[in-house]
Amino acid sequence: MTNKNIVLVLDLDGVVVFEATPPAWVRAELLLLHRELTSVIAELGVDVAILTHRSRREADRILHSAGIVEGERLRLFSAEDLFRAGRQRGGWRGLWAGGLKKSAVVPEIELLFGVARSDIVFVDDRLDNVDDLLQAGIGLAMLAPSALAADGSLTSFSISEVTDVIGRWRDGQMEARMVALTAVSSGVEAWQSTGVHIRDESLHLFNGIRRIARHARGFAKRIAH
Repeated sequence: MTNKNIVLVLDLDGVVVFEATPPAWVRAELLLLHRELTSVIAELGVDVAILTHRSRREADRILHSAGIVEGERLRLFSAEDLFRAGRQRGGWRGLWAGGLKKSAVVPEIELLFGVARSDIVFVDDRLDNVDDLLQAGIGLAMLAPSALAADGSLTSFSISEVTDVIGRWRDGQMEARMVALTAVSSGVEAWQSTGVHIRDESLHLFNGIRRIARHARGFAKRIAH
């Protein structure tokens, strides 16, 4: 593997944790998705950014439940950061038209870690987010499967496949800029259950404004057509 410097950008929900809720799950709680995530990241020797539409208060609680600590080589970009970056670059009109786009913080990731956007690898479970960052010019994106079935089986992906893809990409063995990760389904094991739910953290002014704006934007689009 080459020593190409990259930044691994991970979505929070669907990539690091899964928020299970009834009726598919007995209670609302966060389930850990990858037992070996922190050790694999350490072995890769790359800088990491956690990128989420959740508020910082929610995201901090989730990272704590997953045993992930923000530091010099691991930084969190929350909804507040997306809002600030989006307003600086597109103004209020841009925020109204497009909402909180994850691509808004790509310039900040470049500056913070000293890399070009073509050296950013992104893993997310939503195609719209993947498309958003690819259009912004990042080097590689991976679409992660994420689902909880009625029988309690959890569908996710193998973190080892992520490292394999990164290795081939780093070595110039891949031309594709987007990879769909292989779905892996299994029952939930004891180590995955955190017993943590972040309902209290989600009930605050910033999230309320976001929900109102999202509904208003959807309503405006419907009546425009």
